[in-house]
Amino acid sequence: MRLKNAAMVVTIGLLGVLLGTAAKADTKSEYDHKYNLAKVSTWGFLKQNQNHDQAPRNGIRPNEIWDRDIRDDIGVKLASDGFTKAADGQEPDFQVAYHMAAMEGYYPYPGWGWGRPWGFWGYRGWGPVWAVPFTRSTLVVDIVDTKSNQLVWRGYDNRTIDFNHSDKTIGQSVNKLMSRFSHDVKESRKKQPH
Repeated sequence: MRLKNAAMVVTIGLLGVLLGTAAKADTKSEYDHKYNLAKVSTWGFLKQNQNHDQAPRNGIRPNEIWDRDIRDDIGVKLASDGFTKAADGQEPDFQVAYHMAAMEGYYPYPGWGWGRPWGFWGYRGWGPVWAVPFTRSTLVVDIVDTKSNQLVWRGYDNRTIDFNHSDKTIGQSVNKLMSRFSHDVKESRKKQPH
């Protein structure tokens, strides 16, 4: 009996570690250090040719609701960080492009006991292996200099989407990325001669 209880505790612990890994998000950015990010203040969206009929390989089709959420969240975050959206007909200092890809997958973890548990995948060694479904996404945001049409900053954030609260998950990704952009702009300002 104690062995079975110990195995249950180990199984629950492994499940927690695996689900924690699935939920962990990375936010990264890189920028052209020769480009003066300190000079940018006005922005607009880069016009993109988006074909909503195509899905990434093994991925989830683009979602117009998510697209609107991303655009709205980018606008709100840039405004709160002091950037101004260019008026119609005005040429902005930089343009924002973005792409979100989402893939469904399964995290395997060992089970314990008899029978066919939900998400059963097969037997491996000492017990059954269960599969926990998840959806992982990556949001990429590009900042393009309007005059040169060159990429000057890129950031990405990957996290597991909670379909019950996708607007919140997407909002967190956008917030992390645009905060990273604002941070990199501030760092660029520090490097400029006064």
